[in-house]
Amino acid sequence: MAKKILIIEDEADIRELYAQFLRESSFEVVEAVDGQVGFDLAIRGEWDILLLDIMLPKMDGFEILKKLRESDTFKNKPIVILTNLDTENIRQKGAALGANGYVVKSDVSPHDVLETVQGFFPAEG
Repeated sequence: MAKKILIIEDEADIRELYAQFLRESSFEVVEAVDGQVGFDLAIRGEWDILLLDIMLPKMDGFEILKKLRESDTFKNKPIVILTNLDTENIRQKGAALGANGYVVKSDVSPHDVLETVQGFFPAEG
């Protein structure tokens, strides 16, 4: 069964690029265009990994991360920050709130994002 990825990213070009690339690699992808829509989708729990932008309209990524990590249901689900904010402070805050990974969008290709996602799912078989 395909692993399900939730991408919460307000920049349409980036979100659609990653979603298309991940779908072509046999993942099921759900896209959210802002923080509130993303949080509403996230709390349903129908995902195996969450790719989460920080700078989002309506609810920022740190707030989403904090709220999800406060719930036993989402304590152990992988959440990867996907952002262009590359400072030690931002990295530390994400780690403190429970992020499992950190990807700087401007520094990586869609293939790099795919490798990051695949790293959370050891090959089966």
